[in-house]
Amino acid sequence: MSRSLRQSTPATVHIGERRKHPLGALTFASPNFNNAYHVIVAIDYNMSSKDQIRGRYIYDRSVGIDNMANLPVFFQPNPAINNSGSISEFHNFSHTMLNEIRIAYRRNNSNISAGPFQFPGLNAFPNITFDDLGLQVGPDPNTPSGQIANASSLQENLTKTLGKHTFKMGYDLTDVILLGTFVQRARGDYDYASLEEYLLDQQPSGSAFGTPNSGERSAGAQGGVPFGFLQNAAYFQDDWRVRPNLTLNLGLRYEYVTVPVGSRAQQFSSIADVPGVITFRSPKSGKNDWAPRLDLRIRPGIRASGPSAVELPDLSTILISISTRMRLRRSIRPRRM
Repeated sequence: MSRSLRQSTPATVHIGERRKHPLGALTFASPNFNNAYHVIVAIDYNMSSKDQIRGRYIYDRSVGIDNMANLPVFFQPNPAINNSGSISEFHNFSHTMLNEIRIAYRRNNSNISAGPFQFPGLNAFPNITFDDLGLQVGPDPNTPSGQIANASSLQENLTKTLGKHTFKMGYDLTDVILLGTFVQRARGDYDYASLEEYLLDQQPSGSAFGTPNSGERSAGAQGGVPFGFLQNAAYFQDDWRVRPNLTLNLGLRYEYVTVPVGSRAQQFSSIADVPGVITFRSPKSGKNDWAPRLDLRIRPGIRASGPSAVELPDLSTILISISTRMRLRRSIRPRRM
């Protein structure tokens, strides 16, 4: 109990006596800022009349403040650091044939911690909500969260002009390595209908969970949730200049994407199989992902196209689904301070 509270407490206390104390909204100014730093480096080198080298590097750093908590004391830094670089070599075999080979790397590091706060009896500070006050005590409910994503790619592109045709073909290999650190309710969420309910150390019965027991904490995922996949893509394209004002573009693209590491964990949910309704198995990669392309351009200003795209893995959806499977719920409540 704080010193100011002890001084305002009457010397005589009657057991069982109830007193009404005024409650109301308290407003105050909260900090909010964002600092951004950008660096761009470009290198162009002509080795000879047939060979050229191009290099690019981009550094992007943004540091703000995570103000999703109700109380400013729980605000935390919100950093995001991006590094990307590439080096390309262009070779002219002839005036009608050009080859490009490119190596690139990207890295994204964005993590928000829950802070060094301690709660008596627990190893992490939970989120405690009081419905009657409209107040949540604790860090950002989505923390700790973030990701470290690495993507390495190799590209080969060849262009050949032959009469009225311009042929383009190439191959692209991308290796994505990603680690996600968000698991819902890793620190615990407890929703009390009133402040009195918390002070009397009663079971939380707020409305957030829709159940009589409004307290929940997951076991979390130590070290984060693994992701990552390989993407292979190859294409062939023909730009056919049928007439001076008519160009026909014909193309075909093939892609093969391995199953993301996190999605393979679906097989561990097989204990929840319902025969004939739902079965949990490790997904299989599609081996027949072809994307034809047809594009018609008529000058001046008339264009018709009918591309077909291959759907790539949605990492945000994977993160949510895998995090849900990996968490283990425990219905507990914190002891009041």
